[in-house]
Amino acid sequence: MKLFNQPLRLHHAIAIYLKTNLAKYLPGNIWHFYGRVEAIRKTGAELSLATMIVLIEPLLMAIAAATTGAIALSWSFLQRQGSSDSWGGLMPLAPSHSWYGLMGAIAILGSLITIHPQVLSTLLRLTGKLKNPNTNSPKTDQSSTTSIVITAYPLVPLMADVVYILMRGLGFIFVIMAVSSTFSIANHWPMLFAGYSIAWVLGLIVPGAPGGLGVFEATIMILLGNTINAALLISAIAIFRIVNTIAELLGAGIGVAIK
Repeated sequence: MKLFNQPLRLHHAIAIYLKTNLAKYLPGNIWHFYGRVEAIRKTGAELSLATMIVLIEPLLMAIAAATTGAIALSWSFLQRQGSSDSWGGLMPLAPSHSWYGLMGAIAILGSLITIHPQVLSTLLRLTGKLKNPNTNSPKTDQSSTTSIVITAYPLVPLMADVVYILMRGLGFIFVIMAVSSTFSIANHWPMLFAGYSIAWVLGLIVPGAPGGLGVFEATIMILLGNTINAALLISAIAIFRIVNTIAELLGAGIGVAIK
């Protein structure tokens, strides 16, 4: 909201996010966006502006998760000094030995280019055409999104999204630690972060998957199935999804309670 110079108190913004978050589990995976657009419109913002404000959040999330995953992949490859013995399903993503050390730097540079105000404004307009929460909006409102531009780097929101992804990744690792006392986290945590980040991004961007259900779990199994015991991994994925859903339910309750 601040990026688009729209006044909204912090607790109101938090309440909107928490109350609409559960709607992502409805078929179509767009109804949480629709709810946020409508809530922002009630504050006085135009439809086109409200749509851009809502769309920038998943876009920055995807950039943050992809960057985190790329850096974690690079770290994991450096940690193993180019060995492919324990890469498992992540092996197709492993870079060649000649440039793997630059992968993290490339990811950071790519993120900075992607969130350049001109590039990001273009991406937002394209995203708005593909995933407009209000499909019944007048054409004049939809076309007016072309006049909306970002004039500053959204570094603060991007860093907040990176922290969010890191916390979720840590939560996934903690679940694995809870279900197994023998699996060596110290030797595998960069790979776990990489696998989680990639799976989370795919769960976010695949259209029609409510809350990434199925996509996230299948990707985790493919990427980490050869590294972690299958039974352990399935248990960790199930527990993580349950814990995550409970947290979102509690968050929605808090959002309703916020005045």
